[in-house]
Amino acid sequence: MRKKFLTLTFLLIIILTGCELSNNPTSKVEEQLSKYQMLDKDITISYTDLSNDVDMDNETKQRYEKLIKKQYQNLSYEIKEETIDGDTAVVVVQIEVVDYQKIIEKYDQTTYSKEEYHDKVLTDLEKATEKVTYTINFTTNKDEKGNWQVVPLTTIERQKLLGMNKQNEEAYT
Repeated sequence: MRKKFLTLTFLLIIILTGCELSNNPTSKVEEQLSKYQMLDKDITISYTDLSNDVDMDNETKQRYEKLIKKQYQNLSYEIKEETIDGDTAVVVVQIEVVDYQKIIEKYDQTTYSKEEYHDKVLTDLEKATEKVTYTINFTTNKDEKGNWQVVPLTTIERQKLLGMNKQNEEAYT
């Protein structure tokens, strides 16, 4: 009887400690990034993230979405720093993704028909292997129950995850 009690107590401690260990800013950011890598249902995947053209045929849309999925699945990252200030924290993450921006920048939409443009861009994006490194500062906040939550990403942060941020000075160094 005593052995069962000790085993049950030990398991309860592990469960409670494990739950507490996963409730910190870094673990919540890692969980969010894992959702991208695993193409979780919470992650939106839309061809409009790579193309402003909403008037495309289904095959072209699917090719763009396939590229986004590939980008997310191959995302690599390293947690650099966590800074907690009360109920807010910033987790600095360095990510590495395929450099889609560099390819898209080399095409001028006015030079080609819409179909030619998309075909050329998609063909090059599908072959792309050159990587780019970005830094993202993920903000997290505690909710009313004391659980850390990742603040929704800004447009610039989402562009970085897609390898599409041309405003980042560290991108081409």
